[in-house]
Amino acid sequence: MKGSDRDIAREHGKLAQRIEILARIAHECGAALKLQDVPLLLQEGNEMLPYELQSFIAEDERLSRHLTVRSGLILERSEEKRLQHLIDENSTPPQIAAIEAYASSYLRNGPVLTEFMGLSGSVAYGGGKADDIDLFIISRPGTLWLSVLHALVIVKALNLKLRLAGIAERFDLSFAIDAEVARSMMLNLRTAMNARESLQVKAIEGTTYYNGLLREASWMRTYFPKLYRARLLTSGPSASAEKNPGPDKTPLLLELLNAITFALLGGYVRLRWAMKMVSLRRKGMEHLLSEAKLTPRRWSFTTKRYRRLQALYELLGH
Repeated sequence: MKGSDRDIAREHGKLAQRIEILARIAHECGAALKLQDVPLLLQEGNEMLPYELQSFIAEDERLSRHLTVRSGLILERSEEKRLQHLIDENSTPPQIAAIEAYASSYLRNGPVLTEFMGLSGSVAYGGGKADDIDLFIISRPGTLWLSVLHALVIVKALNLKLRLAGIAERFDLSFAIDAEVARSMMLNLRTAMNARESLQVKAIEGTTYYNGLLREASWMRTYFPKLYRARLLTSGPSASAEKNPGPDKTPLLLELLNAITFALLGGYVRLRWAMKMVSLRRKGMEHLLSEAKLTPRRWSFTTKRYRRLQALYELLGH
């Protein structure tokens, strides 16, 4: 085989591997990879339209054995029957727009102690069933637990409204950090997983602030150059010119109230989480176990699925 032929074969193999990993990541989330979304997830030099990608998958020996394209979704063949509901919902779009409208009506113009609110999980990825509508918030420094308390009240109200509207999906507060932690993560946690999830968060409040963080995190281009460029382009001229100097100093009274809220609410949440973990172990449902990280500046619950996703993203490389 000539050198040029080997190079072509190597690039073909790298592209096929990337598509396969992206499909596995979507399925691990209980979603499906949309064919139309794949071009933005490819590296520079891989310029393909959705119909060309469909042909590529069908003609590649390895991909065609493991993957199939149905109704614009890339599915693993072994999971095709189990994920039939995703095909049906992609043909008849789920009530994502209604869900986002409910979220916007409740979350916009929230308290000044919250810098950013957005949606992550399946809704952010844009494919498949929105069974986990994860709320992601960034608070001002020293106010995280006041923001968490507000968000939990809002989540209760949102879920009640969704239930009354006959919508099965439910909101959950999945991840909350303060502005200092957010900036540190954006600049220093240089992984493919952090890049993809940060770039695909759906902003509800604090768009300009969040786009400022993304512009500082230009390292994300090494993993998803097209997605990074597209995200900044859609932020608009005023946001793209905005500087992100960081939040003003938090008043001492708010910091004191936040510390009290952390002690009371944090203790209650830890107790509820510990009781739930004991219950899951007794029922033999170890796959649902999670690790809680509840500190004055962070609210997060890490599941085994998160660990598996980390491993998959590491396979993407640069």
